[in-house]
Amino acid sequence: MATWPLLIQQNRPVILELNYQGEIGYVILYAIGNDKVEVLNGKQRLRLPASWLKPLWQGNVIELWEAPLKGTLRVDMEGPAIEVLDELLSKAVSEPPLGTSTFDGAMKERVELFQRWQGIAVDGIAGQRTLERLQQNVQLNAPTLNRIEEEEA
Repeated sequence: MATWPLLIQQNRPVILELNYQGEIGYVILYAIGNDKVEVLNGKQRLRLPASWLKPLWQGNVIELWEAPLKGTLRVDMEGPAIEVLDELLSKAVSEPPLGTSTFDGAMKERVELFQRWQGIAVDGIAGQRTLERLQQNVQLNAPTLNRIEEEEA
């Protein structure tokens, strides 16, 4: 289950499951503005007040972009996911990769550095929030929501 503020923060197009009087339908959240959204419904692109869409959406989403890192990564873990974490962290903190597939003390310090920089809880564990923030910051090829410019009256 997602929340509206989380969708805005993640800044990624998603498929929203909508419920109108018991009828289920799906739209792609494509663009967002201060009080308007644009959705794609398979036939057309619609610009709607966000206040109209929110009551129809009950928090169910289908992600269109799959983040390569999921779960929790911590000290003493090994494997390809740690190598990906190393690459992403090196880009985020503008340092060379550590070149390791083991989550060691140096990797923990780098995770803590990133967490401090992002203003999130510093625990040296690459959990859901840390990984989401890292992947949002570093993966420039991931799709983002378009911005709706305010229309002049």
